[in-house]
Amino acid sequence: MECATAQLLLVNYSAVAMEYFGAADDLANLVGSKDEFEVAQRYAQQLHAKCREALSALEKHRLEHGCNRAT
Repeated sequence: MECATAQLLLVNYSAVAMEYFGAADDLANLVGSKDEFEVAQRYAQQLHAKCREALSALEKHRLEHGCNRAT
């Protein structure tokens, strides 16, 4: 049986992860000023934290609810 909450949390995590991966890629390919790099680095770090929070929320729900991975 699929859990709607787990599915929603998975979709949220996936979206945040994709945004984070994009920011990390942009940072790796950035050619510009030190200021531009610092701004991009802060943004990537913020997304990294947001990604960890989204994954933590999904894992917490699964542990508390006892549901399996949403597919």
